[in-house]
Amino acid sequence: MPLSLKEAQTVVELARAHAETIGVPMNIAVVDGGGHLLAFARMDRSILGSIDIRSTDGSLVGAIGVSGGMPAQDGEVARGALSGTTVSQST
Repeated sequence: MPLSLKEAQTVVELARAHAETIGVPMNIAVVDGGGHLLAFARMDRSILGSIDIRSTDGSLVGAIGVSGGMPAQDGEVARGALSGTTVSQST
């Protein structure tokens, strides 16, 4: 089933909230099944260089790409966002 804009925005907000909780500003991208961008957020003070990274490899995670922290933090935020939605995880 295709991901809706509302679902994509919910995932972005959940990821943003989780990143804020751990104190790491991040760039968050949600893509559809074809890897096309549906929603994006750049938190204040996030690393500017990681914007391009998320736009190009977010589809590797399936629905969400997160960048700005250490790899484990990025994964934690992505998994945390997906666990709060009905979007399936493919990590």
